[in-house]
Amino acid sequence: DCTDCVFTIGCKQLRTRDCRNVDFYLYSLTDPIIETSNNMRFANFNGAYPNLERDMASAGLDPQNNHWSAVFDFNDEAKTGVNWSYIPEAEEAAL
Repeated sequence: DCTDCVFTIGCKQLRTRDCRNVDFYLYSLTDPIIETSNNMRFANFNGAYPNLERDMASAGLDPQNNHWSAVFDFNDEAKTGVNWSYIPEAEEAAL
């Protein structure tokens, strides 16, 4: 239940509900799921800090197995992408 937010997240599973106008810079071990949400935008994980690789390994997250772009929308049976999109590279936030 978020509105007008930007998140950088590394997770095993992302599932959102009732969100509006949210950008995700995402690492997800599984396909991200949205439900009853709109204007959701996704880009590849942009997080960076010392020991990130170690922390991901410790959490069981493989950087080569990122499902950030495989969004499943429970409210779009026709898979039109009406509720979500990818963040254009020119608009991606720089760290």
